[in-house]
Amino acid sequence: MNELAVRPLVRNRDWSVATSMSTRRVILRLASMAAVMIAVCLPARSARADFELGADLGAAYSLDGDRSTSGGSVGLRLGNRVSLPLLMLAAELRGGLESYGGDRGTDVYTGMGGLRLGMGEVLRTSVFVHAGVGQVVHEATLLLPQQKETGLALDAGAALELTLLPLIDLGLHAAYGAVDAAGFDWIRAGVHATIVL
Repeated sequence: MNELAVRPLVRNRDWSVATSMSTRRVILRLASMAAVMIAVCLPARSARADFELGADLGAAYSLDGDRSTSGGSVGLRLGNRVSLPLLMLAAELRGGLESYGGDRGTDVYTGMGGLRLGMGEVLRTSVFVHAGVGQVVHEATLLLPQQKETGLALDAGAALELTLLPLIDLGLHAAYGAVDAAGFDWIRAGVHATIVL
């Protein structure tokens, strides 16, 4: 009887030891990731902080089921970037408009904030993600009134930029975006320019 009572205690102790070891590993990994992020973000002698102002222009394609249509996409970006050798990290705000044709025209307005991480000097590849608020406006028709839906907006994408010119970066980008409350999503692709001050 005593042996049976002791066994669960031993098993529980072994489990708690294993759990504490895995917790320590997770904490160590998180601490090392935080240290890397701090090292990247803190200004160093070789780091340079700049203000940036950018514009996006391209085509967009809605993925809205039966009403899938193509249209145009424009966006304005502003923010701050920290540049290190071979690495760039930018915090930015983006305002965008995607406008679609079809039987019932649809416009998508977004205002978001996010991050952009780039690697490279002369030719830079980057990834970006933004989150904020968006509004989907379906235009009125003879049978239906204008419909507006507002909700959380997200986008994520990648870009390729040429950074040869002193004050301006030119590039290509592609991204996926969505406004959750409206159940409306799209892809966009185009060209962009960023002025670095």
